[in-house]
Amino acid sequence: NKHSIASEAASTDAGDPADGSDEAGARDMKMLGSAGLAVQFDKGSEHSRTGVLLVLERGERRLVRIEEDGARTPLVLDVPILRQECAKGRVGDGGSEGETMECRTREEKVRMGGNGFVTYTSFGDVVFSDSTSFSSDSGSEQFVGIYRLKEAVNVPPVPSSLSLEAHYWNETRSAEEVELLFGGMESVTGLVTTRDAAEGVLVAGKLTDGRVGIVKLLLDDDDDSSDDTEQDNRPTASASVRTGLLDTRARAVHDLSDLFASSETATEVTGGPALTIDSEGRLYASHPSGILVLSPSLERLGSIPLEGDNSVLGGDITDLEIGEDRYLYASTATTLMRVRVKAKIGTIKTDLVVPGRKKA
Repeated sequence: NKHSIASEAASTDAGDPADGSDEAGARDMKMLGSAGLAVQFDKGSEHSRTGVLLVLERGERRLVRIEEDGARTPLVLDVPILRQECAKGRVGDGGSEGETMECRTREEKVRMGGNGFVTYTSFGDVVFSDSTSFSSDSGSEQFVGIYRLKEAVNVPPVPSSLSLEAHYWNETRSAEEVELLFGGMESVTGLVTTRDAAEGVLVAGKLTDGRVGIVKLLLDDDDDSSDDTEQDNRPTASASVRTGLLDTRARAVHDLSDLFASSETATEVTGGPALTIDSEGRLYASHPSGILVLSPSLERLGSIPLEGDNSVLGGDITDLEIGEDRYLYASTATTLMRVRVKAKIGTIKTDLVVPGRKKA
C-alpha cells in the first residue's frame, strides 16, 4: 500500500505543533508518513520495478529520491497553482454607471502538500498529483493539480553528508521547472502510466464538475492530435474547472459516477477509485462494492466483489497493486487484502529513458 502500509520510507522529522495543543499534535501525527511511492529506473534496466525509490513525503511536503546510500535528494518542493482573482470595476453607458466584476487567472508557486500519487514514465519523467490549500478573499481554497518534472534522472544526487541539511533547502538542484499538466480535479485517488503506444497517464478521482471517473492525459509534447471520442465526457474549462497547460489533451475516458452514487463517501474529497494496471493494459479500479476490471479500451469486463462492509474492511480501498505472485492486493486504512488473478504485474519500457548526464 503506497498510502497506508508502506510507510517505512517516510520521513520521521516533525516540528512541534504551532499552538502546542494535543489537538494540533494529533493533526501533525496524521500528516506523518509517505504518500505516493514509485520506482525510478535507469535506461536499459532489466525491469521497470528495479531502481531507486521516489517518495512523496507528507511531513516534509516534498518529493524526494532515496539514493542507494540512503541519502534523500529533493526533486520537488514548490508547485505552480492557478488562482482566480476578481476585482470590482465600474462601467458607464450613456451617462449611467454600474459595477462589474473583472476576474483573471494567474499562476503562483507555493509549497507542495506532498500528499498525492506519483508515477515514473518510460521517458524518465516524474508525474505526480498534489493538493495544496491557499488563502483568498473568499476564505481558504484548495487546488489539486497533476504535475510533471522532466528528466528526473538528471537531478544530481545529494551526497549523504548533505542529506540532513537538504531538509531545510528552499530549492532543488533540478534544471527543469515543474509543469502543471491539469487542474480539473477536485480530488485524485489514483494515478498510473498507460501501457499503450501514446505515452500518457490515467488519473482517477472526482472532477470539479462533480463526476467520479478516469481522465487520460497525453504526455507527448509533439503530439497535437485530438481524439474525437468521448466528447461528452471531456473536462471543459469553465468557472468551476481550473485549467492547466495540457487541458486540450485531457480527456475524461470513463465515468464511474454510477458506482459511487450510493456510496456514503462519494461526496468526500477522498472518495474515488484507486487504480492499477496489468501487463496487458487492463485497468483495475476500486469502487465501494468491489474492484472493476476494464479492458485496455476501457470497456467494463467485470467486477471483483468485496467480502464485508466498510466497517469491517476499514473504509474504502486506498490503493491497488498486482504483485509478482499474481495476486491483486487491495488496501484500506486498516486492512490488506489479496485475490488471485490471471494477470502479470504491469511493467513499462526502460529503453526510452533519457540517459543520465555524465558526471564532470
